[in-house]
Amino acid sequence: MSSGIRTWTAWGLCALTVVQLVGTAILAVLTRAIPDPTSSHSWLLNLVDNSLITAALAIVGVLLATRRPANPIGWLLTGVAFVWSTNDFTHHYARYALEHAPGSLPAGLATGWFASWNYALAFPLLPLLFLLFPDGRLPSPRWRPVGWAAAGAAVVLVVLSPLRLGPLEYFPTIRNPTGLVPPVVVIAIGLSFALLCCACAAALLVRLRQARGDERQQLKWVSAAGILLAAEGVVGGFFLPSRIHELLSPLTVVAFAAAIAVAVLKYRLYDIDVIIRRSVVYGSLTAAIAALYLMAAALGGVALSGRAAGPGIAAALAVALGLAPARAWLQRAADRLLYGERRDPLQAVTRLGDHVAVAPGPDLLAALLTGVQQAVNAAEPAWSGPMIAGSA
Repeated sequence: MSSGIRTWTAWGLCALTVVQLVGTAILAVLTRAIPDPTSSHSWLLNLVDNSLITAALAIVGVLLATRRPANPIGWLLTGVAFVWSTNDFTHHYARYALEHAPGSLPAGLATGWFASWNYALAFPLLPLLFLLFPDGRLPSPRWRPVGWAAAGAAVVLVVLSPLRLGPLEYFPTIRNPTGLVPPVVVIAIGLSFALLCCACAAALLVRLRQARGDERQQLKWVSAAGILLAAEGVVGGFFLPSRIHELLSPLTVVAFAAAIAVAVLKYRLYDIDVIIRRSVVYGSLTAAIAALYLMAAALGGVALSGRAAGPGIAAALAVALGLAPARAWLQRAADRLLYGERRDPLQAVTRLGDHVAVAPGPDLLAALLTGVQQAVNAAEPAWSGPMIAGSA
């Protein structure tokens, strides 16, 4: 396939995905008064979540497919986004045709039946995302049986999902007209497929342990985003309010898709170790400073006012205002510790001028680079005196 055909194919799939997302939004607005038995959340929240996730995968997919057409990762993401947008569109089409205005649109029952299982068409693609990232090849031939097993389970799910006995997925009052297979069989195969997907995900960890150089940087980006996605799924699903979980879940998927794009396209521009380390440290320091500030304000208010509510609030506000300069000083110290003087450009320029002013002529360039390194608090200078002198 020529590069032009591949580009048109990628953009065509992305365009179809966008068209289906727009159609889904229109139908969701028209059928917003109909309760959705498959979700306890509002129609608008469900629409935004699904659209945001699908759009992120489609954009990243077409970007990778056109920039790195030989790498299958972009094509896999584009395919997953297209399948999910098809599922959303057919679901809402059937809701309109079967419940909002029965008989107003053709093939309502057939579309509802198709919507009840077509999401399974993405299952064969998901294990490949883990196994083939980042270069489109398996980590080693030993992973070939795992890939074949996951693909086989996915194909079986695709074949059996339309034949599942019982009601249709989104329409509990309509029985599946092609139902032949007991649900327990489909569930058992689904669990097997999930375990095989986890085994495929372990390939990323194996690659990360063995990788060096650029490939290690690629895997660190995706691993960090994957950990964030998994942590939100576990913590958000069990410990956070459902509305907050529904808001955070699509954002973590978008972050995961963005990490894949950065890893494949721009990984040489960033040092993920420094970003993760400084982000964790800075977040911890900022949280500690805020906690100390609030604790001191609260304790000071209690000590000054006793137990009365009104005076207690007033005293807490007074203590908070009094501690504000101390909190600001601690925050500036934390910023300077992690990021150098980039938060204070005037001081950074002044310090840089001092370095250059006292440096002898031959060492002027080295002094300039050292001043910049100290101003931005870089971990290690990427130069040495002999190298600079030799290059000059």
